[in-house]
Amino acid sequence: MLKSRPEIHSPHRRRGSFRTWWEAKDPGLAQSRSALAATASLGIVLGIEYLYAHLLGAGAALPAMILGGIGAMQISAALMQARWQQRLRVVAWQPVITGFGITVALLAVEFAGELTILALFVPVTFIAVFIRRFAPHFMILGLLLWVSYFISVFFQPPLDHLPFLIGAEVLSALTVFGISLVIWGHRPSQSFRHAYNAWKSQARLIFTTAAKLLRPGTSRPRQQRLAARLIDQTIQLGDTLLLVEGWFSQQHSDTSRMGPDSDRDRLLRAQIAMDVIVDELTNISTQSETQRPSDSAVISHLLDRLAAGDFTKAEDLARTLLADCTNPEELPLMTGEVQEKPGVDSFSTRRFAGAVLDLLAAEQPARASASSEVQASQVSSTISLLPGGALPGSAGAAGKIRPRGRWLAHRISLPTRQAVQATVAMAIAAPLSYLVSPDRYAWALIAVFIIYLGPSTRGELAVKAVHRVIGTIAGLIAAVPLSLLTADQPLRVVLVALIACFIGHYLASVSYSYLMFCITIVVMQLYNVLGEFTPLLLGQRIAETLLGAVIAVVVSAVVMPIRTRDTAAYLTRGFYDALAELLSDLADRVKRTSGHDAAKLHGPVRVIDDLARRRRIAGAPFAWNPRRHLRHQATDTTMAELTRQIRRTATWAGTDGAGPEAAAELRELSAVAESLAQPVPVTPAAAGSSDPDLSAGNLPHHRLARLLHTAHHHS
Repeated sequence: MLKSRPEIHSPHRRRGSFRTWWEAKDPGLAQSRSALAATASLGIVLGIEYLYAHLLGAGAALPAMILGGIGAMQISAALMQARWQQRLRVVAWQPVITGFGITVALLAVEFAGELTILALFVPVTFIAVFIRRFAPHFMILGLLLWVSYFISVFFQPPLDHLPFLIGAEVLSALTVFGISLVIWGHRPSQSFRHAYNAWKSQARLIFTTAAKLLRPGTSRPRQQRLAARLIDQTIQLGDTLLLVEGWFSQQHSDTSRMGPDSDRDRLLRAQIAMDVIVDELTNISTQSETQRPSDSAVISHLLDRLAAGDFTKAEDLARTLLADCTNPEELPLMTGEVQEKPGVDSFSTRRFAGAVLDLLAAEQPARASASSEVQASQVSSTISLLPGGALPGSAGAAGKIRPRGRWLAHRISLPTRQAVQATVAMAIAAPLSYLVSPDRYAWALIAVFIIYLGPSTRGELAVKAVHRVIGTIAGLIAAVPLSLLTADQPLRVVLVALIACFIGHYLASVSYSYLMFCITIVVMQLYNVLGEFTPLLLGQRIAETLLGAVIAVVVSAVVMPIRTRDTAAYLTRGFYDALAELLSDLADRVKRTSGHDAAKLHGPVRVIDDLARRRRIAGAPFAWNPRRHLRHQATDTTMAELTRQIRRTATWAGTDGAGPEAAAELRELSAVAESLAQPVPVTPAAAGSSDPDLSAGNLPHHRLARLLHTAHHHS
């Protein structure tokens, strides 16, 4: 086992504000690793391909460099596998896939005309999308197939250069494989520490935001902005804990001298304490007029100490806030069963202080029994991570949704449905784009293909199309001054390309517009090198991109569409099913004994957390639809509240305070949650009705949240 374990808080290692911000914004350093891998692969392979072309005396140095560079940049994302054998398998496929695309393109250029080359984009698109069904990394390989055909058609090298170009792809694959072994090996214990540090940094940012929120003299509009930021930071904090859970249970990730269940219990209790802290700080901020000045000063100082990492002083201040309690040592902090004295402000203050002490207590390692000393590699995780270390999105749920349409669409797998959609869109875009611009038609085609790369629902696809157009236009504007800076300077062009590659990949998870912005800059630099960068080129690029985006969106809405609303509803039902199952399990445990092993509940609790996160991601496109946005935002808010309540209820149900009568209440809650898993539509008339049984505040999911809160506080 490791000699040192990352603590929840370390007062002796205060991080700088920039490092805290960086860790908080990039949990586990997944974005940084991805950006660094893509940039390093691109830069190294460009240099190697340049030497390769000049050593062989071939006249196709630029096509080889671009094909090899793009292949290296893209395949680096698929080489984040845990084992080198898995990486080697991906690398072995790269020259086969790209070689096929290059061969088809060169044969078409040699023996066919322009229309045949254009028509071949359709079957190439189908194959590139269809092969995603075989394994996740085939999404990248399919992209390389399509791009290799596109670049070969663009440069049109002679057929006798085919062995040289395929050799360049082999060299690119081997180089990236070597880089992956040397630079970014699979180190789950290190990734766990990075994710853990990100959680601590995010907690400090929350304390900083809260201190600003409670600062005297803060204007009302600024308070509202800070309160919204506090909610967003709390959501991100929960997502990061899921990332910590995923890395914690990776094979050979022996990250603690304690038993895994003990560590998970501390994390769960720390998360519950943070939930209470944020809730009570929100209450205190709305009661600033009735808050005692002495308490306000202590709270502000306490938050500053927490943000600064001075936890000894923070503990003293928290106990000061509890000094007016009758018997502070007997105060049940975690359950929140505080006898309320006159003044809600005092009640919120004491609960806040108690939660701070709970958070600091969670730092102290519990004494693990011999039976709990198990290897982390033996711990099974309910949270799966993508090869790069990120949490999965809504694609898994979208694949189980029955698409809208007739015939046998529901029997076709998601990759096949996407292949059909992309192929139909390509068949429509090919002739139309050729009519718009016979010389630049491929821009519309690549817009269609890339837009179908990733999104699972028509809402996600429409949002990506909008981001692509926005990023393209912004990138073209930025490319004009950059083209003047890098004119006739190949080294400057390469430097700009590498910087844009890193920034684009790092910010890709924030918004696809940033990635598209950077890619557009790189593409325009290529045209600058070729001497074809003109104002007319900018207009053609925008027109073709708009055409491809519109066609992709229309086809996704007509051909076997997967509605965003259906995917969100599926995840919502899964959330309430999991909630009902956990509540039923809690009822059985409470009925059998006065206590139970709370550690065994980490799995079900984290499943519920993850379902709420995936539901939030699936419903993100509704932000572009004002008619549905408020309702789905309310659903996400309610589910977030339920996840907070179920975490506290699961912990409370394992204490001696959960008597036999609690089992009946938990069983009732399970029945309510199970009823919510059934698709019962709520009409607008019911949502706005004055009838208390029909009003939005008394809908079943709101009643469940209130019942959980009541059961937790009064049982």
